[in-house]
Amino acid sequence: DLVVAGRFFDGATERAFMSSLRRLGIEGKVRLTGWLPAEELYKVVAGARLLLYPSHSDSFSIVMLESLAVGTPVVAYDIPGPRSVYSGLAAVRFVREFDKEAMAREAVRILRMAEGDYRNMVDDERVMEFLREHSSWDVVAEDVAGKIMELTRR
Repeated sequence: DLVVAGRFFDGATERAFMSSLRRLGIEGKVRLTGWLPAEELYKVVAGARLLLYPSHSDSFSIVMLESLAVGTPVVAYDIPGPRSVYSGLAAVRFVREFDKEAMAREAVRILRMAEGDYRNMVDDERVMEFLREHSSWDVVAEDVAGKIMELTRR
């Protein structure tokens, strides 16, 4: 099943999405939730096998961080912001921007992974270290401040 959280960019996009669901005969397999309270959203993401993140503009992406924090891998478009932050993490897979087929293929690869391989990807040491380094705004702010201080010493 597919859960779509949030809202559509505009009415035309929503109508096109709904039309695609009808054409494919999968309306009953897709749940549109709209905006969810944070606690409920975390439960949905934590219960998911993966998060598809087809954003065309983003930087640090809190959505991706939160997904990794609850143990859910991400498939996202290879755009500069997320790539600069999340590249090299086993639980984040990037595909060429606008390549919907590549995104679908990567999603299917993850969905079909053996459970042991899936757990190894999610529990990868680099992912765990990344989460420790970004576990709170204080940790992130200290890291940024340290980098600024290091640059000023050069």
